[in-house]
Amino acid sequence: MSEKPPVKVKLEKICLDNECAEFWNKFPPELIKFTAEFIYCPYCAEELHLQCSVCKESLSSRDFKFCPWCGTEFER
Repeated sequence: MSEKPPVKVKLEKICLDNECAEFWNKFPPELIKFTAEFIYCPYCAEELHLQCSVCKESLSSRDFKFCPWCGTEFER
C-alpha cells in the first residue's frame, strides 16, 4: 500500500468583516495574486488575519511550517 504525498496548503489572509468577504470573493484572478501582500482590507481598512486554507482556524504567525490545528504542511 503506497502512502499519499503530504498535502500542502496555503495561508490565507481574510477580513473578519462578513460584508468584505463577499467583495473578496469577487476579485478577478489577476488581482488575487497580489492579495497575499495586503496588510489591510481594501474595503474597510481593518487589518487582515491569517488562517489555514484547510481547517480555517486563525493563525498568529506566517512562520509556521505546519498548521497547529490540523497538521497540514504549508506551501512556501
